[in-house]
Amino acid sequence: MRRDAAFYSRASGLPVDLRVDSPYEVAKIFRAQHALGIERALLVTVPVPQEFEVPRSDLDQTLLAALAEAESQQITGRELTPFLLSSMSRRSEGATLKANIALLENNARVAASIARSLANEK
Repeated sequence: MRRDAAFYSRASGLPVDLRVDSPYEVAKIFRAQHALGIERALLVTVPVPQEFEVPRSDLDQTLLAALAEAESQQITGRELTPFLLSSMSRRSEGATLKANIALLENNARVAASIARSLANEK
């Protein structure tokens, strides 16, 4: 199982099928997918804003320590994610929490831009 908190860093090493750099391009792909009758989800991922990125070396250490702590306390299932988020925030002195909030805000901005692009194409 891969243990990676890729949303804290702009470079995860995870593969993507296609990269686009504008809401217009996302809308265009969505419209083409719909026109072709492709009934699948379109996953759009957005990196954390650069100024809130957690350095990869810090992130790896923080995640490994949080996972070890969870294992030693036998925390699993639906309790694991909130525990890891809390532990990582504490261990990073709030850096991972700030990154999470910045990512959520940026995701909302990008989603609104994509929605505007879709609405303007009608």
